[in-house]
Amino acid sequence: MNVPDQDGMALAGWTGLLRVPTAEVRPDLALGLAWQEGSDPPLRYAVTQRVNRHLVLCVPLWSWLEVGIGMLQVPGWIDPLVPALPAGAVHRTSHLKLRAPWSPGGWSLAVGVFDPLSANGLVGLDGTRYGMGTAYAVGTRVLGATRLTLGWATGDPWRPGQAAAPWWPGPMAGLEHAVALPLGLPDVRLLADWNGRSAWAGLRWSPASSVTLQVGGGDGVVSASCVGRTPL
Repeated sequence: MNVPDQDGMALAGWTGLLRVPTAEVRPDLALGLAWQEGSDPPLRYAVTQRVNRHLVLCVPLWSWLEVGIGMLQVPGWIDPLVPALPAGAVHRTSHLKLRAPWSPGGWSLAVGVFDPLSANGLVGLDGTRYGMGTAYAVGTRVLGATRLTLGWATGDPWRPGQAAAPWWPGPMAGLEHAVALPLGLPDVRLLADWNGRSAWAGLRWSPASSVTLQVGGGDGVVSASCVGRTPL
């Protein structure tokens, strides 16, 4: 039977689906580069159309804990306080995820936080900081070839000029389904998630054990990523 992936990297750098984290902690060191294009009006950076380029490093410290750091470039972001200055911003991201040692009813459980060190990580050209830190709790269960994830996130609603959070406060959910390919090729993983405001769909494929390619999108945004990983 095909089984869903356990260590796929979400576009923002944590082990997860396209945007929604799963309850797994990745077993290896991973470096990912994501490119996101399009306009996502309620969650975009001020008036930007080219949303971001994101380079992330995800490190499993133990089998129950992972941490990640990233650098998010926003070429089209305009600081609302100084709109006449050239556009552009940099957001230094981080995340932390802790997996529970028990699995009630076959569910893996985890809690985590996005940007735990800086809730205001997007820095405008005049030094003003924008953004938000958001915490979450998730549960993940494997059902045959499908991995189901349900969760709940906290945080403040988005405000104009503020960095887009990876999810909105409230419920979030996602599915991953493994599909066999002919000629002995590695399985392709079909992905879908809901981050509390919009639904995304995509796919993930690993042509080699150390490389994963991913594409997805929704609500006017398209994103692609490449992840390289190596055992620690």
